[in-house]
Amino acid sequence: RHSAEYESRRAEFHSNRARIEAHNEAVSRGESRHTHTLGVNRFADWTSEEYEAMVRPPGRQRANVAEDPAVGRHRAALGNGMVPAQLSWKGTDADSPVKDQGACGSCWTFSTVGAIEAAYYRQKGRQQLFSEQNLVDCNWVKTNKGCYGGQQIDAFHFIFDENKGLATEEDYPYRAVNDFCKADSVPKVPFTGRMVLVEGGEEPLKEALASKGPMTVSVDAGDDTFRFYAGGIYRRETCSTKPTDLDHAVILSGYGTTEDGEDYWLIKNMWSPFWGEDGYMRVGRGENDCGIATEPLYVELDFQ
Repeated sequence: RHSAEYESRRAEFHSNRARIEAHNEAVSRGESRHTHTLGVNRFADWTSEEYEAMVRPPGRQRANVAEDPAVGRHRAALGNGMVPAQLSWKGTDADSPVKDQGACGSCWTFSTVGAIEAAYYRQKGRQQLFSEQNLVDCNWVKTNKGCYGGQQIDAFHFIFDENKGLATEEDYPYRAVNDFCKADSVPKVPFTGRMVLVEGGEEPLKEALASKGPMTVSVDAGDDTFRFYAGGIYRRETCSTKPTDLDHAVILSGYGTTEDGEDYWLIKNMWSPFWGEDGYMRVGRGENDCGIATEPLYVELDFQ
């Protein structure tokens, strides 16, 4: 006899698989407004509540990025004619390999670290992987609580103002659990820096991505179609663009247009290379789909 846990997981799996198959069938028959497909992945035996707890932990609080006096504003470096029609940092040293947050609600650390890694490459000309666990263990403030969620802006404040740097992934490897802070016994790469917000919508964001490289963005991922995304251009009518609804931090890595003329953004997730399109997702571009252009941040590092 199987345990009650096994039976409930099995039922959840079959229910989710049926919804995934129904969605894909409607897409293939042209009966859906959507063109993206879904697939069975590691979330297939999770309940909606478990998924919700990971992307939107109870009691989470959000700081207002635009009102933070420490946040600078992006000034365009490229003229209109110089912004490429298509761009992808995927697979370059500016865009570190796809990582995996596991069942810990630490997307904010991966998105923060991804922006740090992109800035390090832009300024130093070489790739350096930094530690998410350093933030999970040591950056506990009102908004940031390790595996119980957090926000990139306060992680940057911690790195720049308090920690004055960050440990490397090699020295402080990821464990996907809340643990004691080991910052005092682990070496770090010393630097400070500043955050820069890209305002004005999606055209300025294209220019910033081309001139500055990958950056951190927050999206509304609180829907089953997001967790089961397998491929195509993701669009969702119920996707919010309000800052308070953005519950998942990712890396913005590129943009382009399909052969059918559909514009998209390319985002890198931290749910392993087995999720989505090799760990990436193409999200509709042009209507601030899921809030991609609501709070895009990149950083400028200052090395002592």
